[in-house]
Amino acid sequence: AQFTVGTMGTQLELKGDDSGDALRVYSAIFAISAVATPFAGLGIDKYGFPLAMLIVNTMLGVSYAVLIVPALEVQLVAYVLYSVGRVCLWAIMFSFVGAVFGFVHYGKLAGGALAFGAFLSLLQYAALELTLGPFEGNFTFVNTVWCALCASMYLVIFLVHRRLPGPGGTTGAARNPPAGGSSCTPSWTHPTGSTHSADNNSPDAGLPLAAT
Repeated sequence: AQFTVGTMGTQLELKGDDSGDALRVYSAIFAISAVATPFAGLGIDKYGFPLAMLIVNTMLGVSYAVLIVPALEVQLVAYVLYSVGRVCLWAIMFSFVGAVFGFVHYGKLAGGALAFGAFLSLLQYAALELTLGPFEGNFTFVNTVWCALCASMYLVIFLVHRRLPGPGGTTGAARNPPAGGSSCTPSWTHPTGSTHSADNNSPDAGLPLAAT
């Protein structure tokens, strides 16, 4: 994803954006794309992770496919799909970590995922060297590779759909109440060692408690 962000201006210029107007449109869309994240969260809550992953992966794959097309006029599709897909991908990642693994080690897991992504993003320098060297500034090969990677992700999404408990690929704890119909009210352990319910009427409500 970082490769596309860093080279979008060059790719558009090669397609005929001599005035820079297309790049300015892309920059504006990229800047406001964050407004899509609440809708991504709503989709996850209502339909589950697999469908949200499917839609976002498709958006990114189609955006790379559009970037292969030499016509500048169709690149607006790539701006929108790439910008919205990229920001929603981050929303899904952070939500997935919390929903599947819980929040006791959320910081470690989310930070580890970001670090892993950062290490992988170092491959963009090799991709850029290939593009500017052997491929003489032609971005078709690299965008085709990104399309292939998106295509391979459908298998991962299918496995997520198969393995996650709960309807629609959401975690069972979030949707299924405990046996007997009792409410699933989380509890916390006070630093003194006593356990309290998350009831707002608790005398210790609002105190910094550690989740159990």
